Amino acid sequence: VLACIWLLGVLVKNNARHRFDQLWNALVERVPVVNSVYGTASKVVGMLKKDEQADLAAMSVVYCSFGAEKGGGLLGLLASPETYQFDGRDHRLIYIPTSPIPMSGGILLIPSANVHEVAMNAEQLMRVYFSMGILAPEVVPKEHRPDA
Repeated sequence: VLACIWLLGVLVKNNARHRFDQLWNALVERVPVVNSVYGTASKVVGMLKKDEQADLAAMSVVYCSFGAEKGGGLLGLLASPETYQFDGRDHRLIYIPTSPIPMSGGILLIPSANVHEVAMNAEQLMRVYFSMGILAPEVVPKEHRPDA
């Protein structure tokens, strides 16, 4: 009897959540300006949820170098495996998160020669950005730390 009650509770909870999500999305879709912002934000948040990380996990972490030989660089996510041609050069589409809210980052087209894959996953990169760099010693691979 307890198992049946528990199973019924699980089914009702999952069904209620699904129906509420559908109702909320239908309501937001009717508001012209809000629907475009909400749709994009909900996709990003969905990517960051633990149970729906397939899209985020598919993105590769990359280091993008800028400037001269000893110029600066930043960590980002390869947003697309495609290569794009601009100004006669191949470019990659890179999502650059910002601290402390990585979802407010931007998309940059970086020359392919300046994009280098890093042995990190997207979750590790987000930990660095969410912590404003404090967790970098725990997350960044040892081959990229001279003191390790």
